[in-house]
Amino acid sequence: MYPTVNGAYDIPATTDYHYYDVMKLWDSTISIPEQVVYRVINSYDQSKKNNPDTTYACTRYGTTHSINENNAIEWSGVVADPVDEWIIALQEYGAIVDKGDSLRSALLQAKDLQLIEWYAICSDSYQMKYAIASGQCLFTGTMRCDWKQTQKTWVFTEWDWYGHAFAIIGYLPEWLLALNSYWDKYNYKWFTGCFLIKWEDLDLLYTVYALIDKSNAEEIKQEKIKQDNLSKQRMQDKWIRNWQRENEPVTRWEVAIMLDRLDQSE
Repeated sequence: MYPTVNGAYDIPATTDYHYYDVMKLWDSTISIPEQVVYRVINSYDQSKKNNPDTTYACTRYGTTHSINENNAIEWSGVVADPVDEWIIALQEYGAIVDKGDSLRSALLQAKDLQLIEWYAICSDSYQMKYAIASGQCLFTGTMRCDWKQTQKTWVFTEWDWYGHAFAIIGYLPEWLLALNSYWDKYNYKWFTGCFLIKWEDLDLLYTVYALIDKSNAEEIKQEKIKQDNLSKQRMQDKWIRNWQRENEPVTRWEVAIMLDRLDQSE
């Protein structure tokens, strides 16, 4: 059943990846800077006077901004278009023109269109900083914002209003930097279309997703292969075998258990 909230809404799935699992496969030595802010490129304006049929298409504008910022970081040349994505959403993904759609539906569509490889849930501020510092912009939303007041102050202000989605393209020591789809109304300093969110207001946001593009996915894949090889080599060096199924390959889970037992015994 469609939620009662108009605009973007949030229905996360228990089967979704979590960014903590990505971090375990990434370079553990990555430094987390005090602040990371990416430049705003290809910002699309969702205002009704320009695109009357995309009034409730903020989920596609939010993913588009995150995708395009990610690709600008890596100069991949892939550019998403929110209007095209919204048309597809209405035709194939169950979006309703005068209601909206879920964040996860927008992510699944971006994955199906090969605009991203996959996505992962960031469950705390450290994971969000890690993702942004690693070159992955974020996608989230809220139904707890006073947008008129936020427009005046450029700072997220709590109030019950309606669901809205947006991208997060950077962070400062005390703030997140969000890129809105009504970009001509939000202009924090020289960041056109942006507003600030206090770190302590994270609990007012929907699920926060990191968007993993093809380049990031390949890095993760290679790191996974590297760690698998290191584990295999360590097992060989210590003469560790799965004696119950000696002639069959072991799973990563079995390898992790056996190496953990080795660590405890040493």
